[in-house]
Amino acid sequence: EKTHDYEYTTPSSQKQQVEEVGQDEEITPFQLDPYFMSDMEATTYMESFQNNNNNAQKTKLVPFQQAKAIFSRSGISNQNLGKLWDLVMKEDDLKNENDETKTKEEREECRYSLNCTQFLLMLHLCHCVEKKKLDMPMVLPTTLRQWVTFQKR
Repeated sequence: EKTHDYEYTTPSSQKQQVEEVGQDEEITPFQLDPYFMSDMEATTYMESFQNNNNNAQKTKLVPFQQAKAIFSRSGISNQNLGKLWDLVMKEDDLKNENDETKTKEEREECRYSLNCTQFLLMLHLCHCVEKKKLDMPMVLPTTLRQWVTFQKR
């Protein structure tokens, strides 16, 4: 059985540098939110999803055990990782459990796995809490809820 070296990655300091905004461009209020996910961050997280997901072509899901191995390297306690996991999983629970096009086994796998959007959210929240030193969110921040809505289009 093939084993994989999963990595927890966040944007490099170079990628984290804020791009200068031209004089005629405005910064939206969402960009001022410390939990805002930039396109550059999302691209970096997507690369991590693709690099860490051996099921990408088949199921487009990262199973729980693989995700746990990745996120446990973030430096965040298991208790807080569990809280972040719960926030992220709430975003897609109903869709996964009620999808009649999937077998019972596929629905069960979805229930305990992260899809791409959830994986990106989890990486970003870990980055915000561990690297940016932001408070643990009690609910998914508004800018991230809107990002999820945009991703579902």
